[in-house]
Amino acid sequence: MSISEQEQRLPILAPLLKRLTSSAHQPQAEDAQAVFAAYRQEMGDFTQPSHQDWDHPALDLLLQETNNQLKVQLVRVTLQEIDLTFESADWEDTPFRQAMQLLKRVGREPLTYSSDDVRGLLQDILKHLSREGYKGHHHANATNELVFDLLLRLEPLLRQQEFFARCQKELTSLHALAAHWGGYYPYQEAYRARMMLGNLLFADNPPGLASLLRAYGRGEGPSLQEQAQICLATYHQELDTYNNTSSHPVTEMLLQEAYPRLKVQLIQEALQEAYAWYEPSQQTSPPFFQTVCLLDVLCTSDLPYNHEDVRAILGSLSRILLLRSNGYHRGGYYKFKGYYRGRLAEHTLYTLFKAVTSRFTSAELLALFEKEISQLYEAVSQCGWSGPSDWENMIWLELRRALFPGSAGPLLDVLQAAPAPFESERELQMFLAAYHQDLACGTPKEIEPAVLKLLKQKLTPQATIRLLSLLLQEAHNRQTMPDASQQSHQDEQAHLLFRTLCKKTLPFSPEDIHTMLQGMITSTLFTNGNRLWNGNRLWRISPLLIDVFAFYFDQPEVVETCYPDLEAIRKLFEAVEHPIGDAAHVRRFRLTLQSLLLKRDYPFDSPLLPDAWALPILAELKALSTEVRDHWLALLHHCVRATSVAPTAHWQQEAQGLVAALDSATFTNTLYRWISFFTHTKGERMDGNNSDILRGLLWLSIGSSDRAQAALLADVAIEGYHKMPGVGPRCPKAGDAAVISLEGMRGRDAIAQLERVRRAVKQASYQQRIGKALDAVAQREQMTRLDLEELMIPTFELEDAQLHIAVENWNAHLTVSGRGVQQRWLDPAGEPQKNLPAAMKRTAKEQLTALTRLVKDIEHLVTDQRTRLERLFLHERHWTLQDWRERYLEHPLLSVLARHLIWQVSNGSQSWQMIWYQGALVDPDTQPVALPEEALVSLWHPLMSTREEVQRWCVWLETQRITQPFKQAHREIYPLTDAERVSGDHSRRFAGHYIRQHQLNALARARGWTFSLHSSFQGSISGDPVRLDLPHLSIRAEFEVNMAEEEFEIPRYLITSQVRFGRLGTGNPYGYGMQRQPLEQVPPLVFSEVMRDIDLFVSVTSLGADPNGYNGAEEGALQDYWRLYNQDELSLSAQGRKQILERLVPMLEMGERCTFEERYLRVRGHLCTYRIHLGSGNIMMEPGDQYLCIVYDTKVREATAGQFFLPFEGDMLLALILSKALLLADDTHIKDKSILSQIHSRRRN
Repeated sequence: MSISEQEQRLPILAPLLKRLTSSAHQPQAEDAQAVFAAYRQEMGDFTQPSHQDWDHPALDLLLQETNNQLKVQLVRVTLQEIDLTFESADWEDTPFRQAMQLLKRVGREPLTYSSDDVRGLLQDILKHLSREGYKGHHHANATNELVFDLLLRLEPLLRQQEFFARCQKELTSLHALAAHWGGYYPYQEAYRARMMLGNLLFADNPPGLASLLRAYGRGEGPSLQEQAQICLATYHQELDTYNNTSSHPVTEMLLQEAYPRLKVQLIQEALQEAYAWYEPSQQTSPPFFQTVCLLDVLCTSDLPYNHEDVRAILGSLSRILLLRSNGYHRGGYYKFKGYYRGRLAEHTLYTLFKAVTSRFTSAELLALFEKEISQLYEAVSQCGWSGPSDWENMIWLELRRALFPGSAGPLLDVLQAAPAPFESERELQMFLAAYHQDLACGTPKEIEPAVLKLLKQKLTPQATIRLLSLLLQEAHNRQTMPDASQQSHQDEQAHLLFRTLCKKTLPFSPEDIHTMLQGMITSTLFTNGNRLWNGNRLWRISPLLIDVFAFYFDQPEVVETCYPDLEAIRKLFEAVEHPIGDAAHVRRFRLTLQSLLLKRDYPFDSPLLPDAWALPILAELKALSTEVRDHWLALLHHCVRATSVAPTAHWQQEAQGLVAALDSATFTNTLYRWISFFTHTKGERMDGNNSDILRGLLWLSIGSSDRAQAALLADVAIEGYHKMPGVGPRCPKAGDAAVISLEGMRGRDAIAQLERVRRAVKQASYQQRIGKALDAVAQREQMTRLDLEELMIPTFELEDAQLHIAVENWNAHLTVSGRGVQQRWLDPAGEPQKNLPAAMKRTAKEQLTALTRLVKDIEHLVTDQRTRLERLFLHERHWTLQDWRERYLEHPLLSVLARHLIWQVSNGSQSWQMIWYQGALVDPDTQPVALPEEALVSLWHPLMSTREEVQRWCVWLETQRITQPFKQAHREIYPLTDAERVSGDHSRRFAGHYIRQHQLNALARARGWTFSLHSSFQGSISGDPVRLDLPHLSIRAEFEVNMAEEEFEIPRYLITSQVRFGRLGTGNPYGYGMQRQPLEQVPPLVFSEVMRDIDLFVSVTSLGADPNGYNGAEEGALQDYWRLYNQDELSLSAQGRKQILERLVPMLEMGERCTFEERYLRVRGHLCTYRIHLGSGNIMMEPGDQYLCIVYDTKVREATAGQFFLPFEGDMLLALILSKALLLADDTHIKDKSILSQIHSRRRN
């Protein structure tokens, strides 16, 4: 790169380096500081993964163009800047990462240091590592590697006498500090740096573990036991706070440098330490994890164990294993065995056991160590295990082979000794005793195949049923056992055997099933007897009821015999507050149990599970005649087979035949009613058979054109996709089926309802499915999606935005406006009435329900169309005059919105604006507009006109008191700023705000943006921006937000950062690596609309706009932000709000009590004077600026809404400020006690 190119790409850094390197003076710290500041400016917000060398011209230029002395100074300055980052606790780590990258790249250069340079650098390193709270800081690990690398690079120089003498004081201080580096990451570099400092200060023989091992290896020192104890204590000292079970340089040194007999003794001492950690009488003990790490490393070595070593180690293993699971643990956080299994690596003890016993045969072990082997066998017999490969089981089996060489184990001995199948109860009892003896305290997940094969040979079906009864009886008798641990182990073993043997192929009689259910209810295998504990054992009944015994409940005699047992199980289940188990499994068990109980009430073959949706259907089926019920049951059984994503042609053909057998006059109403039960019964997830049946019923609507049916399907889709807290979507199968059915329906109503579903559902995956359905409809109708959205809007048979509906001899008069639907009742004489007669509400119930449904549908559609029209700004869409009239101006529904909007007319090079007023299209002078037939019409945006023209329209709307459906004439415009032109591809206009994450999520999705909640859970989202995709322009807009440092896994607040644009389709599917687009290349209207949305996000969700923020925020950054936000300059949207208020407020009765200041609306009440911040709506009372908390109340808004005119809908903050001003201007009439107490408190002060 030439000099001119460098200066063009790096206009700040390149000239500065050119001046510094060409001058004759020696670079000083001030020069390095100037270079660092220029480097920061050139880097901007550039960042790349920290583990790689960054590719940026500023870094390349620094490495190429700076001389040695400037680089030396730059190393020191960069380290000092990193220290400043620690002090400021800067939330945004981009500047920190940029400084780290500079230190990394410059620090590894082959630099020449003077003794003064080295001393200064050591002082900087000492200051850095001595910083209070450094070790726990989230940036510490990142800086350690670079700092220790710098330190190690200085070793050749520090071994020179001149450098050592000059720096001895700093080296001594660093060595004292190094005693606490044992837990510093990276461990290798930290320990190497510590050893280097010791070698320099103590002539390569520093005190510590290394010198001890060298001395002991030469035969110097005390006894072997004392050597091991001293080495172990020094080992813990050098590890300091290291608290991990992975390898550490100190552990590796012990493995490499300790002589073999010392290693053996170290193992014995470490085992005693591990035991001491859990010994109640032991008041102090070394860090447990360090001991674990040492044992883990040494136990794999081939060491010279003598007989005494083996005895001592086997004895230590026995003592550790004999510690009870409810024994002492320091701190009380873990029971011993669970903690031990998780922390003392599971293979360690088994590996150690094998290491000390593998050189002996079983006979030799028994002859030499019979006492120790027996003690260890007894100890390990009391250890629980759950799988054949568990180390406890493997040790136990090897010890058993040594102690009982001629036995295959108690269970196999019994099974192999029996010549024929078991017949007598005594043989079955002997088998059970051997089974428990063989497993000891083990609780395996399955029975070994060899045992199971022999068991099937020895048990006849009748003997199996008898054995199951014995298991239940045995469990009942075990409730009196004094050892609760042993009882629990044997219960688990018995349950394994029970569920392995209990199959539906067994010839159970009704009495057998009754006996089994009775035994389950009273047995500790299933219910803990009378001690229910969160239902953890009660759920063991579930698979037996569902998979085994339910098979028999088709027999009436079984239902009659076992009904009391099922009722008892139901009561047990209801007594459990928090059932354990998968949520779907819990629901399936509950529904299966209820289904079995209902066999007496509904004695017909229904596939429905009796949940809240199905129960009213079952009641209707019971009331039908047998012939009609059988036809409906046949259809329901067919719906159970609706298991595919969409109906097949064969499924639909069969369904049509089954529907044809039903009465066509009642079918549609019955289908509508059954489907509507799903939307009426909320609160429980649906799955299993019922979700498939509902899906099949929904598919039956395909091909229909009924408006009410389409509205119902939309309700089902929205309800099916609705996410239930802690559960997930209620029934996504129903949601998908409703969308597919709407896609297959005919007419405008279905398309309108499909569009309603799209706007109501926010989950990205569901949005994709709905979008595909709309694309399919558009392709079927041979039009674009935008044309489809416009042409398929239903009219609801409106005339002049009005509709008359007869309800018996009364009339409902509906008037549609941009705000919704106003409803009036006219009695038979044509007189308006507030309410219907009570008797009529009963007799015309179905008609009134349909009317309510219609009003809701119109209101939903008006809301959806208002949103769609506003998003048209991003499409810059044009219509011919005829199309525009048909689709908007004269459309029975859309006209209520279109006639309050300003439209741009273009004819060749001429263009003008118009709006509907008093039956004609007029300009801002209220003059009629002539429209040539060849003209094109588009939705007008203020960017299409001059500021003066926009102002004329604003004044005209306010004068004519016309309320637009959204901000159009008064719309804020966001041009590029000078700072954004300099930054090039990003804007920081809205950076540095604390915003409420959950409110942002809701608002962003409502505005068509994509966002996922950030959280600190492992593997979860923590860096995704808020995104808006504009496929027709191949543009993606991103608003970067970061998590504020909080104790919450899902933080309440995020901190805003930059806005950027990129080319859609570049980078990965999530947008990472997206090709950025210079801001000047973004279409101005798109840029303005995107920035307006982001301004809305910040102003609405900001912590500063939270009325509870002042009292709710913690002391510190959040509270400071709240105060500053309510004193800060107004944003562009707030400035526009102020201009509107300056024109509106003087026209109100309270106008004389209001004045405007720079950022506030000042209201002079009778009790106090108030200042309302025009950006947040928060209130301060004068004098003293005491905060007045008034939480937004929809009732207050409704009460005051008619007291003032607004020229547009949608600015909740504008309405809020006016509502508060009206309230405070007449503060003597305030009734709210919380508000009055704050005002009176201010007056008393």
